Amino acid sequence: MLTQSNRFAILGITASLLAAGNVAKAQTTGYAVPTLGGGNPASFSFNYNLFNSSTGTLGGVTVEFVADTIASVNIANASGTSQTFSNASASFPLSVSGPAAMNLSGTVQTSGVSGTALPGSGSFNDFPTSGITTLGPNSILPSTLWPGTWEAAGGGTSPGQVTVTLGSGSFGGTETSGTGDLFFGGSGTVTGTFYVTYSSVSNGTPEPGTWALLFASGAVSLAGIRRRRAVK
Repeated sequence: MLTQSNRFAILGITASLLAAGNVAKAQTTGYAVPTLGGGNPASFSFNYNLFNSSTGTLGGVTVEFVADTIASVNIANASGTSQTFSNASASFPLSVSGPAAMNLSGTVQTSGVSGTALPGSGSFNDFPTSGITTLGPNSILPSTLWPGTWEAAGGGTSPGQVTVTLGSGSFGGTETSGTGDLFFGGSGTVTGTFYVTYSSVSNGTPEPGTWALLFASGAVSLAGIRRRRAVK
């Protein structure tokens, strides 16, 4: 006859076996974005893979863009002598647009630069700043937006597109010598990877290997129960 503690042990084993068919999972897919820059603004559009709702229940959607960026402030010196400057900068808006509730935006920019611009109306003094710009993560809510936009039976590709855009730049700086001989401009480039992460709960049963491990664990627990009963 099973004791109360044995009943609880068996109930725990059963609950573990049942819970195995309802395991949370996450799947991340990356989409490479080519180098955008030169003639600003520049953009690139692409489709993404939908979550296959036949394999489970979608629990969450998260998007993120991780970009390698370069922003350069270019200074033209129209005088015949070297001129000093401070707080020179270049800034470019960066955004990722697409389905409703997706909101990713940021800036590719230089740090404030101070220095000396060499003379020559046909040449530019280039001061670049490079780095990593991460937009997101952005969770797509509410879940009523998911069907058809982020998930479909059988999966497939999105009905809409994601577009990464590097906008037109703004430039500035302070000339600390000379009389209006410096002209501030710049350029920006961005490349990177757009990530879509689907978190889900499996509707199916565990794989055979998972069942084997769970039953083995259950068998060991039941054997322990029997041994304790035998000792008693």
